[in-house]
This record gives sequence, structure tokens and C-alpha cells, in this order.
Amino acid sequence: MTINVKPTGPFADDWACARLHEAIELDGRSVKDYAEQFLFCSYSSVYKWLRGENRVPQVYRKMLSPALAEYDSVSEVV
Repeated sequence: MTINVKPTGPFADDWACARLHEAIELDGRSVKDYAEQFLFCSYSSVYKWLRGENRVPQVYRKMLSPALAEYDSVSEVV
């Protein structure tokens, strides 16, 4: 399934935005189903993350890539 969401917000260049997009496409579910059945959150939040309007929360960043999320945590402290 192809997601027709263009990342244009302030977080559009965030690695988690791209990883989330890839994860949903690979899963094959719609954004709404992926949000509700896998992430257990509202699909409107997921659309905001995909568009880069809001930053993907740390708990979901860890699900998408534990290593990159760990790097985020270290770089925020420095």
C-alpha cells in the first residue's frame, strides 16, 4: 500500500518520520489501521508525524529503531 503523505512540516527531515512511513508501507495496513491496531494511538497523530508536523514520540522512535533512538537520547543530553 502506498501512503500519499508528503512530509513538509518542521520535522519532515527527521529519521523517524521516514522510518514510520516505511514501516506502514511494509506492513500493508492503512495508516488508520496501523495506528489503531499496532501503535494503539489515534490515526490523526500518526498523520501529523508522517507530515512532519509533530515529532514522533520517543516510545515510537524506539520501536522504529532502538539504535537511532538511543543516539537521539545521547545527543539531547550533550
